[in-house]
Amino acid sequence: AVTIPVTAKIRLLPTLSATLELVSLIESCGVAALGVHGRTKEQRPNDPCDAESILAVVRHTSLPIIANGGSSNNRNSQINTYKGIKQFWEKTEAASVMVARAAEWNPSVFREGEKEDIMVVIHKYFGYAIEFDYPFNIVKYCVQQLMGSMQESDLGRRFLNCATMGDLCEVFGLGKEYKEKQELLGGQERPDKEFSEKVNKEEREGTRKRKIGEEVVTEMFCPFVRGHYGDNESSNLPKTLLLLFARQKELGQPKYVMEQQDKQFRARVRLGEESYGSMAWEKNKKYAEQGAALVAVKCLNITKDDIVWKQTKVDEQEMDKNVDVISAS
Repeated sequence: AVTIPVTAKIRLLPTLSATLELVSLIESCGVAALGVHGRTKEQRPNDPCDAESILAVVRHTSLPIIANGGSSNNRNSQINTYKGIKQFWEKTEAASVMVARAAEWNPSVFREGEKEDIMVVIHKYFGYAIEFDYPFNIVKYCVQQLMGSMQESDLGRRFLNCATMGDLCEVFGLGKEYKEKQELLGGQERPDKEFSEKVNKEEREGTRKRKIGEEVVTEMFCPFVRGHYGDNESSNLPKTLLLLFARQKELGQPKYVMEQQDKQFRARVRLGEESYGSMAWEKNKKYAEQGAALVAVKCLNITKDDIVWKQTKVDEQEMDKNVDVISAS
């Protein structure tokens, strides 16, 4: 037994009767509340959310139900507003509502009235990031979610080319504030590579397994930061290390599969019988493949010392073979 509340979260099963049976079973286990996503596990964000089934669950159980899945895959949809989310909540008669993508795209959905201008939100976010010394990888990922298609603008392209927290702040006109805060913290700009290396020691404990069809993928949150690998040091890149490791171990060619959502990309790579993927969305396919390879390199403990180097250049075109593109789940 535990002394803290335990909650659970489910998606709808293929039939309402099966869903209600599962809810009854979960309720008998003594959970404090239950989140219900209004789609089945096979359905994707573009499929409609079944608010009627969530309502049926609410009326079936005495558990507090947290309605989920009401956001639209179109970030500019009226559904992704305070009013739209509240209407979804009321329609389901749930105890509360859970929001994911709509809040990642603009957290002002939680306030009444119109959403805040996204550039105002970004500048507020940078204020917190500078004040509390957020790491580069986290800040860049969060700002990517906020910017969306704005990443194709001149500002967006300069943002995507950043490799340090200082670079990000300069792009948004906050370089002076960032440097002043770093001086108060007692030194020069934090080396983000050292932060990444520190996180890497603990990352394997944060891996998760995700089943995609018949394939089980080991996933980690591993953004690929090109600036951490040197300008002319392709031998350091994760894809290079993974390809040479695969050749030496006779595991066959690593095969990459690409996901795309809102002009962002992430990938998974299959090596032998195992598959690996990054949960981080990237600005292009090449970075997404490097992110997937980075997860494999970490999970397999591959280092440059493991590679028998020959005086031959890795054929970049060969590494780009067998890449499929699919819509994001």
